Amino acid sequence: MPNKALVLNAERQYPLIAMQEFTYEHIADANVAVPVLKLPRGARVLRGQLIATAAFTAASTIKLGTLASDARFGTIDATSAGVDNLTIPADTVEDTTIYAKPSIAMLAGAATLWVEYVIPGRGNEVQP
Repeated sequence: MPNKALVLNAERQYPLIAMQEFTYEHIADANVAVPVLKLPRGARVLRGQLIATAAFTAASTIKLGTLASDARFGTIDATSAGVDNLTIPADTVEDTTIYAKPSIAMLAGAATLWVEYVIPGRGNEVQP
């Protein structure tokens, strides 16, 4: 049986980037998930980073995830200033809010979370 003809998608889209700054004051309570970023429903995350601009409390980690999976995007050791890549799941994000959940009470620290994503079915241009 011959292959069925595939209609190629000519639409192209630009990736979108969401950024959010937060400090230890926003995530001060140990093991309490706090919303830090909102993505559109169905977003497919391509990559992301947590950039610690000031070190967080010693011996602490920050889980980045959803309510259903608190470490969906990874567990970050942000006890020193620097850049940590997120763990990127293969599927789309149905729970569109990303939460930060510290392992201990935070007394110091500041960071910027950025996430690059696309939205399936969205097109900015048509390629001839």
